[in-house]
Amino acid sequence: MNLSGFDPEALLATDRSLRVLARALVVDDQRADDVVQQAWLAAFDSGPGTPGGLRAWLGGVVRNLARRGRRTEARARSREERGARPEALPSTADLVALEGARRRVMEAVL
Repeated sequence: MNLSGFDPEALLATDRSLRVLARALVVDDQRADDVVQQAWLAAFDSGPGTPGGLRAWLGGVVRNLARRGRRTEARARSREERGARPEALPSTADLVALEGARRRVMEAVL
């Protein structure tokens, strides 16, 4: 798609509104900027054919990208949680027994 036929002021206004939308949909500003950039790339690749539909089309792309990003992050978090080993901390009873054994060894040495 060639955006040269679109009004530059309209493109700037659309960009500002996309950034507001993206920041409302994702947690951090860096991710919001990434989503907007990906949306613009999608517009260059296969955007709507008419200038009137660009803003709505890009809004849908931003929403889809944000949703996809949340799903990807949730899956990664789930994989990490499943793969994580629980910390092996000794129980209080084990610690008391260990300290008792240490004390007996120290008394025998002294």
